[in-house]
Order: sequence, then C-alpha cells, then structure tokens
Amino acid sequence: MKNDELIEEYVSLFIEQGKAFEDANDKINNKLDTKAEKIFGKISKRNQLKKLSMYLNHENDYVKFAVASNVYSLEPELSKEALKKVADGDSLLKMVAEITLNENNN
Repeated sequence: MKNDELIEEYVSLFIEQGKAFEDANDKINNKLDTKAEKIFGKISKRNQLKKLSMYLNHENDYVKFAVASNVYSLEPELSKEALKKVADGDSLLKMVAEITLNENNN
C-alpha cells in the first residue's frame, strides 16, 4: 500500500470508529482501533507522520482528535487548536478532548 493510501485508510478507520463510538458498539470500535494502531505503526515507520497534520482541520471530530493525539509532538500548537475545536464541538469526544488539553497543558 502506498503512503497516501495508508493515510487515507487511517482517516477512514477513524470516521468508522467515530460512528461505532457514537453507537456504543464496543466490539466494532475495538476492532477498528486495532486496525488503526497497525496502520499508524506503518505510517510512523515510513516517516509519514507530518503528512497526517493536514487532517488536523478535518470536518470529522474523531479524525481531528486521533490526528492531534498522534502528531502532538510534531505539531503541538496545531494539535492544540484541533483539540480545542473538538472540545468546543458537540461530539461525544468533547470531554475527552478537554481532558487531553488539560493534561498537555500541565
């Protein structure tokens, strides 16, 4: 799989995972999380983390949150902005984003 295809697959998995999370479907959520972790490992090994940064402004809060969490060390300010957008939104991730922001500010 090419680098861009890996990144697109990663983003798609978090969109699906967000739906599973909203539906409280833990079985699917966990399955998708395992897949996303494997793909993230490949993205990281190929030194493609910087490319993920372009998804910090994605319309989907689950994508924003996942990318911000994974590129925080590379793009701390952009990641904080993305997390603030999620925290100010209306998804179920709102509280998790607030907690993540507080932890990173300490």
